[in-house]
Amino acid sequence: MNEVDDIDEEMGLMPLVAPYVEKKKEELQNNSKKILEENEKLKNKLANLTDKILLITEGKTDIKHIKTAFGCLENLDEELLNKIEFYDFNETKTLGYTELQPMLNYLSKLNNNNIIYCWLI
Repeated sequence: MNEVDDIDEEMGLMPLVAPYVEKKKEELQNNSKKILEENEKLKNKLANLTDKILLITEGKTDIKHIKTAFGCLENLDEELLNKIEFYDFNETKTLGYTELQPMLNYLSKLNNNNIIYCWLI
């Protein structure tokens, strides 16, 4: 046994179980590689599709919670973070559902490369 991940195939039922454990380990490693590759593809696709990502919420405190959540997340791509813009009301006004829904309908008809996310809570 050279590595921590190696299995002592001589112990107890291990001669029977070891091939299945090894096969599952390889499957998990392959799946992990596929997920990382797909993540990289999506990140590249997003980088090529958008100039900015606009986040809009109904209330003035909603965006504060979202900003805090982004601040707590680790390993976020810096380039992606730089594309995100938060529509912040600065304590002056809020958009309720009745104002926000028509605005989103109009924005959806625009032809642009930006992604607009809206939280209607």
